[in-house]
Amino acid sequence: MERIQKWVKGGSLYDFYLIEWAGVNPENGNPQWYRYTDDGDKIVTEDYSSVITSDKVKAGSSLPKLTGGFQSELSYKGFELSALFSYVIGGKIYNSDKIFLLSQGSPGRAWSTDMLNRWTPENPYTDVARLTTSPESSWTNESTRFLVDRSFLKLKTVTLSYTLPASWTQAASLHSTSLFVQGENLFTATKEQGLDPEQTLGGTTYYRYPSMRTISFGINIKL
Repeated sequence: MERIQKWVKGGSLYDFYLIEWAGVNPENGNPQWYRYTDDGDKIVTEDYSSVITSDKVKAGSSLPKLTGGFQSELSYKGFELSALFSYVIGGKIYNSDKIFLLSQGSPGRAWSTDMLNRWTPENPYTDVARLTTSPESSWTNESTRFLVDRSFLKLKTVTLSYTLPASWTQAASLHSTSLFVQGENLFTATKEQGLDPEQTLGGTTYYRYPSMRTISFGINIKL
């Protein structure tokens, strides 16, 4: 894959420079991109091979504007509920994983359900181009089409515990005993379906396993 980020004076090493996506032509289902003429006029083309490096535009940065987290704890009559959230606001991710699920590659490859919304004469207004083997109409070529917002809110950990009454534990010569159930990565709010937005600052996905969703149970005993 050609480098999609570059360091320009006054900019950041994490800035994206990409060909600008112009949507799908509803008349024929071909993908479209923007390019510039020698006179500097911005025009639409259906032939990706006609675009050149100077047609690339600054399309944002992979660096978030704000990252952080917050925690909440509630307790009532031996019960305690705690939750830890993390969040990112701003920044971009180039979703190369999605490209793989949309490309018309070798037979037997899995496809994204987005392909059900591909262009057909009966479905002309869509952002998924028609199926074709024409190289110049390969709509998964690098462009802003696959640059997505990396903002998210994630419930990292939530724990519900119950501490047994002291009269119960003292009878067994125990200091305290509590039961708990804990969940990790149970909820993520993001604009992009199917993408784990918690990615590296490099901003390009590449078969990175998402955070595992787990639920565990346990008991804490203090002697």
